Amino acid sequence: MDESGADHSTIITLDNEHKSLTFDEGVIKVIPIWSWIFED
Repeated sequence: MDESGADHSTIITLDNEHKSLTFDEGVIKVIPIWSWIFED
């Protein structure tokens, strides 16, 4: 994230669990693909 200048990112996974990973450089949201597909 440091290289791109983004302060947040999203990882889409086959897992069923939502997670939020916080680092000094920013936050990474981990979301299941089913949740991402139906997201408004």
